[in-house]
Amino acid sequence: MAEFLDELMLGHWRKAERDSLYRHVFVVESVDPDGTVHAIEAWPGGARRSTYRADAPDVLWSSGRGGLFDLSDAQRDMVVAWSVAHLGAPYSWAAYPLKALKDCPLPVPFVERAMERQVTESGHFMCSWFGAAGYEAAGVHWPKPVWDLAPSDLGDLVLSAPLLSS
Repeated sequence: MAEFLDELMLGHWRKAERDSLYRHVFVVESVDPDGTVHAIEAWPGGARRSTYRADAPDVLWSSGRGGLFDLSDAQRDMVVAWSVAHLGAPYSWAAYPLKALKDCPLPVPFVERAMERQVTESGHFMCSWFGAAGYEAAGVHWPKPVWDLAPSDLGDLVLSAPLLSS
């Protein structure tokens, strides 16, 4: 179990009502032998360090998965280093209305650029953007832009990634 936990990177909190919808993303900085997970996450008030339990039943771990999540040790270190460097980064409250506008049936021309600017120019993050940007800094390329990724998108990517044999 400890070797498996050493590979942790993204954790996705599952929303109880719908198994396919995830509502939070965090980056794992380290795991203690007792199963305490030290995480970095975007949060209202700024990106912060938190702790979770490795055996929490409602967490989907990306460790042990192939594809986008099969990182080298150097890449894992880069994800963590990027996350540490961005501790305190402001939360993107604007993401919610922008995402709602983007998903509405009528096209709103400024939305894509406004979402992009939240990440690239303002340095504000919601949790999924924070986790995905750390991976992108390590050379991972997502199927859509970081600012267009929701926690459920990352959860679906984890679930669709092949399991690696141990």
